[in-house]
Amino acid sequence: MIEEILNKQNIVISLTGEQLNDFANRILDGARSIYEKEEQPAEQYLTRKRTAKTLSVDLSTLWRWHKENYLRSIEVGGKRMYRMSDVKKILEG
Repeated sequence: MIEEILNKQNIVISLTGEQLNDFANRILDGARSIYEKEEQPAEQYLTRKRTAKTLSVDLSTLWRWHKENYLRSIEVGGKRMYRMSDVKKILEG
């Protein structure tokens, strides 16, 4: 629809200041959402041994934390892995 309007010659569009502000905010919100989707890095995964070493705990602690829903592991290609973002939350907390 906008393309049809833009292709016509000698068109005048009247907007109030509020309408223009709303239009600009919609454009900015759309651009932000596209930018945020593109800029998010892919999730990194750690092996059980690397996770245990990073957190300075034993492998049995990782198993217990998984059972207690404190630090959940996921299966990637038949191996137990941990999300780096989850490990960082523990380190920061």
